[in-house]
Amino acid sequence: MTAPGADFGAEANFAVLFATLRTAQLLSGERDRVNELVLRVKPGSGTLAKVRAELDRSLRAALSGIGFTFTTGSQEAARRLLYKDSEGDQQMMDIFAALLLGAAAFAAFNLISRTIEAQRREIGIGMALGVSPRALARRSLLLGGQVAALGIALGIPAGFAANTLVEVVMQSFFPLPVLKTPMQIGVFIQGAAHGVAVSLLATVIALRRALAVTPLEAISVGARAAKSSGLAWLTRGIRLPGGTLANMPLRNVLRTPRRTIMTVLGIGAVVAITLALAGVIDPFNTTLDTSRAEALAGARQRLTLDLTAPQPANSSALRAISTSPVIGNEQLSLRLPKTLSASGRRLDAFLEFVARDAAPLWHPTLSPGRLPDQRPGVVIAARAAQDLHVRIGDRLTVRYPVPTGPQSYQLASVTLPITGIHTSPLRFVAYANPPAATSLGLAGLVNRISVAPARRHHPNGMNHRRRGSSGAGGPTASVCVGKVARAGDRDRPLAAADPDKSLL
Repeated sequence: MTAPGADFGAEANFAVLFATLRTAQLLSGERDRVNELVLRVKPGSGTLAKVRAELDRSLRAALSGIGFTFTTGSQEAARRLLYKDSEGDQQMMDIFAALLLGAAAFAAFNLISRTIEAQRREIGIGMALGVSPRALARRSLLLGGQVAALGIALGIPAGFAANTLVEVVMQSFFPLPVLKTPMQIGVFIQGAAHGVAVSLLATVIALRRALAVTPLEAISVGARAAKSSGLAWLTRGIRLPGGTLANMPLRNVLRTPRRTIMTVLGIGAVVAITLALAGVIDPFNTTLDTSRAEALAGARQRLTLDLTAPQPANSSALRAISTSPVIGNEQLSLRLPKTLSASGRRLDAFLEFVARDAAPLWHPTLSPGRLPDQRPGVVIAARAAQDLHVRIGDRLTVRYPVPTGPQSYQLASVTLPITGIHTSPLRFVAYANPPAATSLGLAGLVNRISVAPARRHHPNGMNHRRRGSSGAGGPTASVCVGKVARAGDRDRPLAAADPDKSLL
């Protein structure tokens, strides 16, 4: 059962990711049966294609009437999602690292340049006494080296601490059986090298400016010693309230534009990092909020019940649910995993067949397009259309399982026209109309029920009532968090593949 809101993140989608083969067989009731074979092919040119061709011929001969697909390691959904997610995280971390390094560069440049300017008189006296520029520069270079060494001494332990925190988050976010996070020594060396280079570069730039003047200019101090007033001339004729003291800060900012720009850039980098970290989750939350709003469109208290297997629309299990006094309104649909393909591109998605009733409890929001009443049609997400390089009017190939026996299925394909684009941001969600279900041979089947509670019942109260209650005049309908099914009924309809078994 999915509470009011989007399917994504609902408790009904939680499942055990890893289990032994025997455990999976016992849980599914399929003793001594398998539905997946993993092979490791020896490396070599053309070996994978050769093995695939041989397996295709052998399986077609040995498993007549049973469908099968080949999936390489790089095409595995879990592997693809993990690697795509890690690549995106790495790009985000690189951006933050570049911003931090830029802020550190501006801060180091400001610190060292101010220090060297404070030593301007000593440098001028040394130049007048004939001390070589190399000897005069040694002190400032040592200062830059000390700043770099102190930054490395503080940065590396902070990096280790951050790695520990990130490792804990990764272990909780990705419940993998084996998760290795080896120490990236090269990354730390690279970061330390960048820190030293930034500090020394800032020292050299400020030092070159200090040594490029004559001893007399270096010894001269005070406001009259400056060659120019920078951009202070822009404030001529501008008088702020408060007299001279009120005008001094503005003129000081404009008198040294280089220092002002470096300070502004350093502060800007820190602010950019803060805003980026604060808003990094906003796109994810926006996607969830949009999908939740789409799922609740027209029915704020809509609940979704998923059956363990497709049932006829007039089955006793569905009648037991629909006749319950806590149900105010209902809508039947069929949702199954499909593969959508076009122009050599493919996308695994859930295709839900929804009826265009006169007053539906819920219906996908389409913009643009529509679901026709008489002819087959399918609507997909805008992102799915972009990835498949299709638009309204093009045709999609829908590949789906059809039963060939009590526990066997074969893959079939049907081409359907795209008649609309829905507004949900989730690209793996697609919708079709009843004529499309007829084209796929799935007419009259239901495995999903959208319900709204009666006015006198709260959704939580309905949850409580449905657990353990039975509909009058029909078999018991047991509803629990996760699935809805008839108690004691183990008969499987010969109509479509069980989505839970195919996902397992």
